[in-house]
Amino acid sequence: MKPKILYKIANISGWVLLVILILVAMFTLPVMSVWAVNKIIPQETKPRKEQKQSSAVKCPYCPVEYLIEPDKTGECGKYKNVNGKIQPNAEFK
Repeated sequence: MKPKILYKIANISGWVLLVILILVAMFTLPVMSVWAVNKIIPQETKPRKEQKQSSAVKCPYCPVEYLIEPDKTGECGKYKNVNGKIQPNAEFK
C-alpha cells in the first residue's frame, strides 16, 4: 500500500514540476530573445541626426493632396511649388 502512495506523490510532483517549468519558460524566453536580438543587432549609440524639415507643400486642389517638393510639379502637372506656395504651372498644356 505504501508504494501506491509514493507513486501518487511522485506523479503529482511531476505535474507540479512541469507547470513550474512551463511558467518559467513563458517569462524568461521573451526576455532572453530580446537580449539576443540586442546582441545580434546592436542599437545605435550615436544620437540620430535631425532630419531637415521638408519644404514640400500639400496641393489643396487635388483630392489626393500630393506633397509637392520645391520647384517641382504635382502628379497632374497643373500646379507647381514656388517658394512654398502652390501656383499654376505655366508650362502645363
